[in-house]
Amino acid sequence: MKTHQDSDLLFAYGTLIQEEREPMADFLRKNGAYLARGYFNGKLYEIDGYPGARVSNDSEHKVYGSIFKLGENKEEVLLELDRYEGVTGEGEHKNEYTRELVEIHTPRKNYHCWVYLYNWDIEEKKRITSGDYLEWVM
Repeated sequence: MKTHQDSDLLFAYGTLIQEEREPMADFLRKNGAYLARGYFNGKLYEIDGYPGARVSNDSEHKVYGSIFKLGENKEEVLLELDRYEGVTGEGEHKNEYTRELVEIHTPRKNYHCWVYLYNWDIEEKKRITSGDYLEWVM
């Protein structure tokens, strides 16, 4: 029986879908198939030229992005993305991002997807209230 932990879905909301600037977006497109646009209940922040998101219990707060279905090599793809996102599990300092399963909402159904969530202090970071990083950087 497949569990959520076995999810082969990834939700990307920032540089992983920013095609013109980011080589890792190309890596994701080569190793995953676009499934749908969606959102999760969360808050989005401008970190230092890239976005970071946190889950929120407030349904008014949304982070928008794209769902990708990863192929049979999903473990290798996730490991490579973990390295890119700073999810190494090494060292004494906590990782900049964590990869967690989050419920993603689309018009047709909800999915449980891996999402990279920002793990450092956001106190002095600017909130992107639209929840859409690509729209914000345009």
